[in-house]
Amino acid sequence: MLSIKVRDELGKILDLLDRKQYRYLSLLFNISDTDDEFFNRIDAYDWLNSPDSDDVARFTSTQENFAKIPVRGLFSDLEAMHDLVTKAESENELWPSPISSKAKGYINDLTKAIEYYLGRKDDRFLFFLLLNKSSRLSIMLRDVEVLSVFIGQKLEQDGVFNVEDNNKRLSIYLDSHVTFGIFILKLEAVNEIYTELAQIMNISVTENPITIRKVESGSVWQDILGYPQIIELVENLINGTVDYFYRTFTNEGKVVSLPRNVDVLETVLHLRKDLQAAGINTDEMDESIRKSSVIIALRLNNLLLGEPRVRVNEKEHFIGDEIEDKYLAESKTFLLGEGTDNRAD
Repeated sequence: MLSIKVRDELGKILDLLDRKQYRYLSLLFNISDTDDEFFNRIDAYDWLNSPDSDDVARFTSTQENFAKIPVRGLFSDLEAMHDLVTKAESENELWPSPISSKAKGYINDLTKAIEYYLGRKDDRFLFFLLLNKSSRLSIMLRDVEVLSVFIGQKLEQDGVFNVEDNNKRLSIYLDSHVTFGIFILKLEAVNEIYTELAQIMNISVTENPITIRKVESGSVWQDILGYPQIIELVENLINGTVDYFYRTFTNEGKVVSLPRNVDVLETVLHLRKDLQAAGINTDEMDESIRKSSVIIALRLNNLLLGEPRVRVNEKEHFIGDEIEDKYLAESKTFLLGEGTDNRAD
């Protein structure tokens, strides 16, 4: 499992255990946790037959505090927790099945204990049992929470999460449906753009490769990590290219690819300007930038031509409902003329 997923899954476990979302159950936990020492100290059977007067007062006070909690809210919280535990069991790879079974058992025990007590509120033993079941569930959930926090902190200290901490994320989503061959072409396009930029910036791809977080086909979704300065440039290039494609089609009514003329490319991609902004001295890099610009332009064409909707991280581009069909039709004609069709039949 990727370390970023480990972190995400641990986060989901902690979210599930967050008592703030169980408003009424948390009130019950506060009561049972507060009086846990008291109820562990006494023997239920002996004490209920001949209770100490001070203990009776404390017991009665605890009953009164419980009576202030809306019962419907308690049952609703228990049901919600049971559903979340069941969901975690099927979706969270870090959530052990034995813990799930134990948690659901404790939830069911507490639910029944509340129901029994509500049917016979004059029976002190049933209230004692209710608090005992509440305490068991509370302690188990707290133990899992403490363990999850410990694991996360230990992995953090050992540097397991460094891949994510030292890299920048890039999510690219293309709404179109493509063939397997075009899907691979689009994956390769991003990798080649990244590699060209790394060469220009004299950054080792071996030491700073693209790391895949998630890739999905059908529509094309690439969720990757990479060297921060390179990823930022890739993001700028993609956003600038999509804007150029859409602006040209809207203004001139025609589909165009990125030109191969280096001077014109610079006015569209602003590669030299972006490299300078990233702190790269470009004074003696004219030839490298010229060669890489042409390759990068070709790969941006492979990746983005004919795509009516593109999302880059949180930024979404859309050609518009009014002209989407026209853009798709003319893009297909244009791509066939160029010798490639990026879209599935």
